[in-house]
Amino acid sequence: MASPFAYAGGMVQHMLFEAADSGDLYIVKGMAMLLDEGRGRPGKAVQAARLGGIDEAVDGMGVQHIAASKGRLGVCRYLIEELRMDVDDVDEGGKTPLMMAILLKHVSTVKYLPDHGADVNKASHDGSTPLHLATRLGDCGMVQLLLAKGACVDPVAYCGTPLHVAATQGQDGVMKILLDHSADFNKMVDGRTPLAAAMSAGELKCVNLLIEAGGVVSRDHTSTAAKGGSTERFNYSMEETGANSNISDNGKPVSKRKATELKSLGNKAVEKKDYLSTTGFYMDLCPDDATLFSNRSLCWHHMGDGGKALLDAYECRKLRPDWPKAYYRQGSALMLLKDYESACEALYDGFKLDPGNSEIQDALREAMESWKESASTEVNKGRLEVCRYLIEELRLDVDDVDQEGRTLLIIAILFNHVSTVEYLLNHGADVNKARNDGFTPLHLAYCGTPLHVAASEGRDGAMKILLHHSAGVGGVVSGDCTLTAEESGLTEHFNYSMEETGANCNIFDDGEPVSKMNKAELKSLGNEAVEKKDYLSATRFYSKAVELYPDDATLFSNRSLCWHHMGDGGKALLDVYECRKLRPDWPKAYYRQGAALILLKDYESACEALYDGFKLDPGNSEIENALREALESLKASAITEVC
Repeated sequence: MASPFAYAGGMVQHMLFEAADSGDLYIVKGMAMLLDEGRGRPGKAVQAARLGGIDEAVDGMGVQHIAASKGRLGVCRYLIEELRMDVDDVDEGGKTPLMMAILLKHVSTVKYLPDHGADVNKASHDGSTPLHLATRLGDCGMVQLLLAKGACVDPVAYCGTPLHVAATQGQDGVMKILLDHSADFNKMVDGRTPLAAAMSAGELKCVNLLIEAGGVVSRDHTSTAAKGGSTERFNYSMEETGANSNISDNGKPVSKRKATELKSLGNKAVEKKDYLSTTGFYMDLCPDDATLFSNRSLCWHHMGDGGKALLDAYECRKLRPDWPKAYYRQGSALMLLKDYESACEALYDGFKLDPGNSEIQDALREAMESWKESASTEVNKGRLEVCRYLIEELRLDVDDVDQEGRTLLIIAILFNHVSTVEYLLNHGADVNKARNDGFTPLHLAYCGTPLHVAASEGRDGAMKILLHHSAGVGGVVSGDCTLTAEESGLTEHFNYSMEETGANCNIFDDGEPVSKMNKAELKSLGNEAVEKKDYLSATRFYSKAVELYPDDATLFSNRSLCWHHMGDGGKALLDVYECRKLRPDWPKAYYRQGAALILLKDYESACEALYDGFKLDPGNSEIENALREALESLKASAITEVC
């Protein structure tokens, strides 16, 4: 999955947020200096850094929010004590760093922030204070800590006072603490007291605590018995009157009313884009209610958590397999996870249930477009089954092109996937369709005439045979049976011509069959060529080794180096992607990727790749120096763009 801080206002800000998230104080300080650009006010520069355009749940968050949410106390100290940043900084929802530390239960950070000026009574835009949040979590220690730091015990939010929250959530432990601190048990919010809230929620422990504290109930015999605080008398009155203890004031069963209430609160929170609170309202009180899973899946999606969104969508679909919305939620979650194939399947299943649903239709179209964009990647990997599905079932254009004008056939040829080439040709691919630079599939397959191939590959034996058969040194071959066989795709004719002349197309220039040369020999020859700075020859040796051993990351790394020295950033980058895929824990792969991206002048992506490598091996001076170079280049290019 991509980083949650990707494109957070530029690469430097991105790295600042990543470092705050991981607690890397050294990087945080370095990025603060870069953001300041020598103005001498790093605190102001860092304060201005904000997350945005990623997900509404985190929009407006600053570095302090990230550090506090992960309990990175060292980073918090630096930001507050050295950079003098506002300790009560708020995001777009009004949440402070203290609130984030509470939500993620980082006690040491919660202790630190009030001691350094954090307002324990500062409310978010919906009125919730830190005490409301700690109460909802049922964290008794956190509640006691906040009260000891001066938190007001009865602040009012849209959900009521903290005592209302404790009553609704059944947090009897927290309720005892609040009552011990003189919380107002008869406080009326939206026409309800904490006791009424506890009764409607069916939280009998909380009901008893409030009655014992003196909470007033003016209802029927059931309420009167409960008011006496005697469980025996309460049960007795139930039996005597035939009353149902699960019936609330309006005659609805408590469990149903609670589900309705929570769902309503959740929906209101969604309207306010407070998705974090919403997930708390959509509880497991009614595990058979598919709409609750659907709604919670939506919240996880908005918060960028595709995994949880998908789990809830699966539960929703399991409960209501005939509900199109369940398939829409599943497709959305899979899109977030970039599993476009599965997303298409889920959305298509939903669309079949409701063909007139424009929401599903639009989502399916988007998923298909995303999958279409990834089709070239799939062809690169030679995934024939995926190609079949894209072309035969989704009816994608077999001659669709990318930005460089490359068709699927051209890409399959470039990566030497013979079975994919054969399939595409058999399903209508235009063998003569050229890319933007005029190269056709045949040009790319043979790099010109067979004589060009033999010369570029250093195959002296093949050159002699071709010259013997009148191959023109000017690049034009006339009447040559070998070329005719190749251009016509007639492999049998090609093999026949080889047999007639006694030529062996697998003979290497030293007379040894390529198939008999092992990886070590080919790699050694490549390394020797690199030492001689003969990078062209080196790429040929490494290429032969890759054909025999496609799972060796070092071969891709070495060949990437050669392409880099030859100034071909595109090929260098392609090889390094394969290298990184094979060994995602190898710092060298990230270094090679960064070097290729610098060559392509994509400094932002280079910084990201090199930073990933630096995190794997912080002591690697080679990567560190390259990262510094990339950062400087990024900064210089940004200044140039502004000018």
